Amino acid sequence: MHKDLLAGLASPEHVRHAPCVPRYPEASRSSPPLAKIRPRPYAQKCVHKKAWAGGSAPAMHRHTEPTCVMGRTRGSWHSWLSACCLWLTLVLLPTLPAAQDAAPADLWLPLEPGLFLGEFPLDETEARLTALRIDPRFFDFVLCSRSQDNGPVRTLSQWGEEYDLAAAINASMYLPDDSTSTGYMRQGTHTNNGRIVQRFGAFFVAGPTDPQLPGAAILDRDNPRWRELLDKYSLVIQNYRMTGEDRRVLWSPGGPHYAISAVAQDGEGHILFLHCHQPVEAHAFARQILHLPLNARTVMYVEGGAQAGLLVRSATLRRELAGISATGFLVTGNLRAAVPNVLGVRRKAAPAPAASGMHGESTGSAEADSAPVRETPQRPDSAQP
Repeated sequence: MHKDLLAGLASPEHVRHAPCVPRYPEASRSSPPLAKIRPRPYAQKCVHKKAWAGGSAPAMHRHTEPTCVMGRTRGSWHSWLSACCLWLTLVLLPTLPAAQDAAPADLWLPLEPGLFLGEFPLDETEARLTALRIDPRFFDFVLCSRSQDNGPVRTLSQWGEEYDLAAAINASMYLPDDSTSTGYMRQGTHTNNGRIVQRFGAFFVAGPTDPQLPGAAILDRDNPRWRELLDKYSLVIQNYRMTGEDRRVLWSPGGPHYAISAVAQDGEGHILFLHCHQPVEAHAFARQILHLPLNARTVMYVEGGAQAGLLVRSATLRRELAGISATGFLVTGNLRAAVPNVLGVRRKAAPAPAASGMHGESTGSAEADSAPVRETPQRPDSAQP
């Protein structure tokens, strides 16, 4: 990160990428009330033919007499226009195509079973959001960390090749040692950072020990059971919340503009990898996420600036996206940032074929042979435990 980014920016803690995070971003600030607008009085002329004919000037009235327009008073003229507009709405509206109802299904490009790619414009800016929708029924989530394999920092493409990932995104921000996450992070018996940060309100969890729990989810610290549920998952990554489970923006307005990578969960239990490589303001980014047809609930910030990235390595598409640095140059080619911790997506192993006996006869019981075979795992019952 360039030194000029550090000028005039407050850091919530000793974080390598502190310029990408304003101080206390989760402080809930209500928008200022709209100013009460008082209508300004205006004078109206009532044109009376008899008054003009008698040579007397028409009197000035303040909101007393309606103005005569084309033989109709102002009130009747407005009523007539309102009736016409209502009639046109009732007649023409049913004939218009229901674009908004059909749009969400058309905006997602299927890459392979359980993996979809979408691109969405962010209003009031030229920035575009790239979203990867992942179904936990078809994919497992894995933490790739240099503290776990004792290797060097790597680009997303290098992490993907080494661990055979279908997709990857930044796992979290990290400290100046180029290894330790700023928030709590563990996978199985390996712990990268064992300290739960008070100001970080979101936990990405995967690999449940209880089969009744979702395969992957984002826990909100507003959930009274969050501590209990953390112990029931093998993978836990803690970061800032941008929005809460109740779809409320928690990031404070204002602050610098930078590229953003985030992880979210939608209302159907899918996991969303989100990336905007153009510099945007974080509060505006979070607000726009809620307005897009993503059905996003809790949105978790994972990285910003030139280090923010997204990797797609599906059977039909391979693409690596990287953020634009503060100097305005697109990070491409060999200049893609190397990061120490990555949240990866790996295809679930295909079920083993049933054992067979001589001449293809099944060695299983008759009850097993007659039982219906489910081609895909069952979807989690709820998006949030």
